[in-house]
Formats: sequence, structure tokens, C-alpha cells
Amino acid sequence: MSKNKIRDIKTIVREGSYRFEHIDPTQYGTTRLQWKKEFGITLPPREDLSKFGDPEDLRILLAPISITIYFRKRRTLEYQFDRGFITDLASVPSSFRSVVDNDDIKLAAAALVHDYNFSTHYLNPIGGRTPSNVGFRLANKLFYGMIRKRGYPWVKSVVAYLAVNSIVGRARYEKNVARDPWTETTSRVRILPRK
Repeated sequence: MSKNKIRDIKTIVREGSYRFEHIDPTQYGTTRLQWKKEFGITLPPREDLSKFGDPEDLRILLAPISITIYFRKRRTLEYQFDRGFITDLASVPSSFRSVVDNDDIKLAAAALVHDYNFSTHYLNPIGGRTPSNVGFRLANKLFYGMIRKRGYPWVKSVVAYLAVNSIVGRARYEKNVARDPWTETTSRVRILPRK
């Protein structure tokens, strides 16, 4: 993990509040009907839930949120997440959860950005649609840099980084070969000029 990646993040600004609904896989059919009725949003089918992580750990974003990452030497990235974005937050395997709490709010911004980058392969060179070692490493380094910038303890940050950078993390990244249509429907990223 390069310290330059951490030092390059000038600031992180969030607009909106973290409001999630936990997905109960056994009640997902009811949840889909409720979301269609209340919000006019058709959630992805149950069989697609594993694309987003362990179905037992998934949450649905209840309100829009924007996360802007200002870099010192690069252009700004603005991630926008709509109601209905599906996330497993920090994707921390259960074996690491005694050190890193998957639901720790200090991880939420980095986890949302990381999930977007994993689902869309956004950080692949030239927007490539197939998994690349470069995109995988950049997504994980950005995650680490964001949680360190937010003041997450160093030891816990290293454990969280190792969890997302593990063989399990790589397998999940490579599983999403094409851009996920649900993620692209409920989120987007814009590149803004440097400030």
C-alpha cells in the first residue's frame, strides 16, 4: 500500500445520510413487491443477489447519497448513489469481523465507493469491461486511502485492506466480468476538474 495514495486524498465530502435497510433473503420477494409499490423501483431478482456479496450481509440504500473525493494531484471523483443501491458495505469476511466491524459507519463511504468500483470495474485502464489486476489493486488502495483519511485506526485499516485484497476479494472482482446493470442504474461517477 503506497502512502502516496493516502496523502493524495485531500478531503472526502459526503452529502446525504447513511440510511440502509438490511435485506432478509428469506423475505426478499416481499421486499421486492414493497419497493415496487412504495418507490416504483423494481429490485433485481433474488438469484442476482450473490453478485453484490453474501446475501445475508446485503443492504439497500434508502436515500440518495453523494461522496466526493478531492485529490491533491488528480481530478476529483464524485460518486452518486441513488435509493435502491445494493451494498454489502465493507465486505469483511466473518473471520476478520472480530477486528473490523462490517457495519462500522467510518467504513461506509469507502465501502460504497469500493462496491461501485468492484461492480463496474470503473478503475480498469481505459474503462475496460473485463477484470484487470490494475483495477482490482486501485479499488483496494482507494478503499484503504479513504478509511485512513477518515481516521480509521491503522491496524484495523490494514486488516480491512487485507480482507478486500484477499483471494476471496479477487474472486468476487473477477466474478463481475461485465458491468452490473443494477449498479449502473442506481449509481454513477463523475470526474470533476481539480480544485
